[in-house]
Amino acid sequence: MTSPRPTHLLCALSLSCALLGPSLAGAQQPPPAPPPAAPTTTPVDPGPPPLVPPDNFNIPSTSTPSVRGNSKAGGIFAHEVTPARVPSLHVVRRGDTLWDISDYYYRNAWMWPKIWSYNTQIQNPHWIYPGDQVRLRNDGGDDRAVQSIGSIVNRRASIPMDTVFLRDKGFMDDPRRDVWGVISGSPEDRMLLSEGNVIYMEIKDDHEPKANQELSIFRPARSAGKGAAVQILGTVRIETFDQKKKIARGRITESLDAIERGASIGPIGRRFDVVPPVRNKNDVVARVVMSVYPHAYHVQNQVVFIDKGSDDGLAPGNRLFILRRGDGWRPTLGGTSDLADKRIRDTEQLGPETESVRGTEKDNSYPDEIVGELRILRVREKSSACLVTTSRVELVDTDLAVARKGY
Repeated sequence: MTSPRPTHLLCALSLSCALLGPSLAGAQQPPPAPPPAAPTTTPVDPGPPPLVPPDNFNIPSTSTPSVRGNSKAGGIFAHEVTPARVPSLHVVRRGDTLWDISDYYYRNAWMWPKIWSYNTQIQNPHWIYPGDQVRLRNDGGDDRAVQSIGSIVNRRASIPMDTVFLRDKGFMDDPRRDVWGVISGSPEDRMLLSEGNVIYMEIKDDHEPKANQELSIFRPARSAGKGAAVQILGTVRIETFDQKKKIARGRITESLDAIERGASIGPIGRRFDVVPPVRNKNDVVARVVMSVYPHAYHVQNQVVFIDKGSDDGLAPGNRLFILRRGDGWRPTLGGTSDLADKRIRDTEQLGPETESVRGTEKDNSYPDEIVGELRILRVREKSSACLVTTSRVELVDTDLAVARKGY
């Protein structure tokens, strides 16, 4: 006789099978693959907005706060081509800094304080936001041209290789010819003038500057014979010239130092092309007059001037030897004590005593020694600018420079 099964055990077993059924089925059969995803299209970045605003765009006043814009926009590096013309405004995009904006438009990142000066609404130059409208030019007020900001950079970029460019020094061999006039006034209400300011110049009777001609602004530094070394203060571009009144109007396009009324103007050369060697046609004996820098000694790769020029048969590319004759040590004893040239000699009879080691002074009988070489970069009638290509010792003013015919 079979004992009856409890009803509650059968119900529990049926419930367990119902719960475990799906899990067991899932373990035996893999789940169906998900349907393929629909192809997506990558949105095309429209790029930065136009750099030049429309004609009806109102530039905010200096008291107007900056306008916030779209923080998801790309920075100025979205463009790879530098604009040929600097616009009036730039709309800040994500990632922009004044440093980058200055480098992008003016080719000089160090000009960012100039941009900051045009935007007094920017209290902290490190904090600009997407959508801010940054002025790039100061077209109002003192009427400064933006081209003056990039003038230094453009001039530097246009200089080819193998060129010596004197930034703030120059030389004139005839002040009566090289000084065209002086700065006599300016509409600016300031004593110290700088880049972008308009100046008035009183021109000498025998000179006539042309429109768009650039002249150096300078002041004499040191005299050397008939010439003089000058301190370059900047550059002025002539705009107009009144022949009757002998008054020229110009704009300062480069300022290396503070410019004041009374400074001289003229075509002072600052660029020297390093020319290849050219054979000398004549024997010429010259003297090193000076360097453009107030140094006591001159060494390789510096520019010096000699007191001979084209009237003596010199030409660019000619090479001159720097010659010295005599003992090299004895001249250094000047101003020293009597013991400077003495040595101690021990004698058996008298004990230690001193004797001179100066030697016999027959400097004029010694041969010439080559201690350096110059190459002429530019010649004038009575002087030449030279590059020191070789120097075994320090060169000084009054050193003898000799050009040998055929060398």
